[in-house]
Amino acid sequence: MPKIFTYGGWITFLVLLPNVLAVVLPPRNVPLPKKSPSVLDRIMQIAERVGQVAAFTIPFFYFVHIKNVAKGTSVLVLMAVLLIVYYVCLIRYAVKAEYRYFFAPFVLVPIPMAVMPVLYFFCAAYVLGAGYMAVATFVLAVGHVYVTLKVYARVKSDSPTSTCI
Repeated sequence: MPKIFTYGGWITFLVLLPNVLAVVLPPRNVPLPKKSPSVLDRIMQIAERVGQVAAFTIPFFYFVHIKNVAKGTSVLVLMAVLLIVYYVCLIRYAVKAEYRYFFAPFVLVPIPMAVMPVLYFFCAAYVLGAGYMAVATFVLAVGHVYVTLKVYARVKSDSPTSTCI
């Protein structure tokens, strides 16, 4: 297999590429930030940032090596499914350009724009055989899900029609 396809940096690139949409199509109806976040809120925001930096950076130092082809292939398929759901949610956002669509449930998945990338990175840690990435992803998961739920609660309280598909 050529090195370009085994390079772990593609894992990060595939997750971050569609986020260009948020820059090109800035969201409407963004709620004002909470004036004074609690100590727990600040700790979780820091955990989220540390987890993001680590989980986004670590794959660049790895190559994809699948020792157990059957398990590895199924995890790669799961990664593709998680990425597709993430992209579908981004397309949903692009069509509406409403801030709440970053957080709105999709089918049976609550806050899919937070959950899908985290699950994707857990799978990537397995595929890369990167224990450090699993730890970084855990830190990301704790912070990102907490912060996203807090923001979604504010968005939901500002918009009575926030249940979206």
